[in-house]
Amino acid sequence: MNTTEIYPPIGLSEPTSAEHADAVAAEQTSRVLVHQWVGKKLQILRQPPFKYALVGFWALCTLVVAGLSLSSHGVLPGYNHIDKVAHFSAYFSLAILPTFLSNNTKHIIIVICALAALGLGLEGLQSLLPHRASSFYDLLANLLGLSFGSTIGLGIRHWTNRMSA
Repeated sequence: MNTTEIYPPIGLSEPTSAEHADAVAAEQTSRVLVHQWVGKKLQILRQPPFKYALVGFWALCTLVVAGLSLSSHGVLPGYNHIDKVAHFSAYFSLAILPTFLSNNTKHIIIVICALAALGLGLEGLQSLLPHRASSFYDLLANLLGLSFGSTIGLGIRHWTNRMSA
């Protein structure tokens, strides 16, 4: 076979030589293998005992978020709006793990609703504390973090299921 023959495109915008087509095919194959390997490794995290360890870590993180929400050290002086980023990040992090770990949609909805209730309850408790003030925007940041975190978690779960199959 002559190496200067022109082949139809394989994901390329123009015809190419056999060597270039082979290089592109090899690169695409290696990407698929890496994605499958990563998918299988992430799938391992969803199996006992790793799953139980991650659930314990998630519970500890939930307690830390609750404690920081009620502490007097919750807001850094001079950084009035950084707490919105902290609220978003905390609830994003709390939402991503359960949506990744569970295959049961009902359980995911229960956990996300419980986290939303936690955010609402903590904001309500803050209004009762002398050193804290509740904020609608903090609650909004919590809910946005939950929405984005659960969406990303579901995407990762879908991707790992597809790649490990």
